[in-house]
Amino acid sequence: MLKLALALVAILAVLYVAASVYVARSALSAEVKPLGETPAALGLAYEDVEFSPRGRPDITLRGWWIPAADARATVIRVHGVDSNRESLRVWRGLARDRWG
Repeated sequence: MLKLALALVAILAVLYVAASVYVARSALSAEVKPLGETPAALGLAYEDVEFSPRGRPDITLRGWWIPAADARATVIRVHGVDSNRESLRVWRGLARDRWG
């Protein structure tokens, strides 16, 4: 009976580790998607920008600077995994409301 219980615990531990590895790999891997549209498609003026995080010159972050007249604040939008800055739903709302 003890051997059966130990075998069951071992099988459950292996399944737990395998499921954890699968979930971690799925969450941390992203498909690179090319950009199609830009804010110009919505009539917004913009500039391409890029920079490296402090202390990480091997990484380049790219984005758009979309200026607004008489701006009172800056919005920094960060996309999720398997996404890119092109997801324009946010920009459509901002363009419609004219930033403010």
